[in-house]
Amino acid sequence: MYKYLIIKKRCLVIKKESKKMTWCPKNSNDANFRFELDKEDWNKHFEDLKQLVGISDDNEYLKDTEQKKRIRNGNHLKAIWSDRYDEHKTCWLKLKVVYSKTKPKAKSTSTNAQKREKYKKQSRSDKGSVQKKKMQEFYNDDDKKEDERKFDEKIGFDISLMLKLVAKAEEAAEQIRDKNVILFLGGTGVGKSSLIHFLAGSTMEQQIVNGLPHIAPIEIKNEALINVTTSPNVKSETKYITAVPIDLKEMGIYTDQDMVVLCDSPGFEDTSGLEVDVANGISVIRALHNSKSVKIV
Repeated sequence: MYKYLIIKKRCLVIKKESKKMTWCPKNSNDANFRFELDKEDWNKHFEDLKQLVGISDDNEYLKDTEQKKRIRNGNHLKAIWSDRYDEHKTCWLKLKVVYSKTKPKAKSTSTNAQKREKYKKQSRSDKGSVQKKKMQEFYNDDDKKEDERKFDEKIGFDISLMLKLVAKAEEAAEQIRDKNVILFLGGTGVGKSSLIHFLAGSTMEQQIVNGLPHIAPIEIKNEALINVTTSPNVKSETKYITAVPIDLKEMGIYTDQDMVVLCDSPGFEDTSGLEVDVANGISVIRALHNSKSVKIV
């Protein structure tokens, strides 16, 4: 026996034997209902529909007689209801209740010998899986130990190197004591050293180094710039703070100051390691403390 259902734009007409019933989601007559379908509880709407139609068994379901679509849950019902608002499609849909047939279970014809053989194969497979899992855990432990060893090597801190860099920075700190200082700060590779060369009077030339464009000093006029190196790579060349005194009058610059000191510094979060970072922090603080005045660039 079939129960035929017809879905119209905003209601469902159900014909069951000689009776005729109508059903629609609660508040579906509201003009805004079609724009708020996602907010509705379609699982509850579907349960209400099943109760009205009389579907209480999981073996029964609604089916579209034309497109052969099954309506088994709230999402299916929502999809059908959404289609009803499309003016280019038919405004009704005929459904029928289908009774699915469950296939009886086939009798087992396995003999005891076949069962024992199957059990043996399963046991061998389980043992192999356990052994494979143990081997994988063994190799994972080795990989973990290797990673820990590499990590320990990576974070090792060389105190002696840090002290050497601080000592070098102390020399620069003495040169800038009671001087007017311009301190260059910035990340690694932004061009602090190249800018200091230019400001100190070095002759610069555009070059290609290792396939990379680079503006390099070709004539250095200030001896203090010997320790200020440049590179086209995004890699730190400056390991400690370096002072470059400049006589402004010799450069033809006449101000109320005769001398100024340009200070080069390693980039913060330097690529050369933690030792350079620590030494850089110490030297910058001392430079600020010892100098007469500081302008940061």
